[in-house]
Formats: sequence, structure tokens, C-alpha cells
Amino acid sequence: MAQHAEVHYPGAQGMIGHMSRRLTRNTSLTITIAAGLKQRERNAALMHEVVHLERGSVHSADTEREEQVVCEETARRLIPLTALTDALRWTRDLHQLAIELHCTVDVVSTRLATMHHPAERAAVRRVLDDVEHP
Repeated sequence: MAQHAEVHYPGAQGMIGHMSRRLTRNTSLTITIAAGLKQRERNAALMHEVVHLERGSVHSADTEREEQVVCEETARRLIPLTALTDALRWTRDLHQLAIELHCTVDVVSTRLATMHHPAERAAVRRVLDDVEHP
């Protein structure tokens, strides 16, 4: 008996990634990433699906909230604080940050918008202040 689970991304044009889980004698998992994506898009899609898998959130009752949690965790994993602060020293442009950090603009935006820990916010604030007032 096989089961198939897919994770869709609200607002995305078409599906960029999904998970397939076949429950047979030897349980297996397949994460499929859409063809034609840039490497940084593939990185983001793959990490997103891995976080879903780790959280066991393939079939979440609160899909919108679960997607937000997964997006936030994906951003934290793909963009360590030191990499973010280093990149912010030379640019504040989201597209340039995404290229430098090897991820998507959405991931960068999520990382910047969801720094809940005061130490993270303070580190970013220090960098921005240093750039503005050398």
C-alpha cells in the first residue's frame, strides 16, 4: 500500500517542491524539486521540505501557520547570523543579499523579519549602525 504526500506553496506559480513517501516494506522518502530552478532556489526548496519532514508536518491541520513556522526555520538554517551580518556590511539590497547568501529573496526577507531573539536583532543593528556611522 503506497501513500503520497505533497506540500504546495501558497502564492507560488506552480509547485516548486514536494515530498513523496511510499510506505512499503522498506519505507522511502523522495523530495522532488522542480526543474529549471536556480541553485539558490533549489537550496531553499530542499531545506523547506526537509524541515517539513523533520516536523512531521506533511498533513498539518493549520497549514498556513505551519508554513510560516517552516519558512522561518528554513530561513534560520540557510542564513546563519554571521553570514547575514557579513552580507549586510556591504549591501542592504534584498536581491544582492539573496545572491550573496545563496538563497532566495523570500528567504532573506523572512530571516530579517523574524529575528525573535534580542541578541540577533542587536547584532544586525550594530552592523547597520557601523555602516551608517563608521
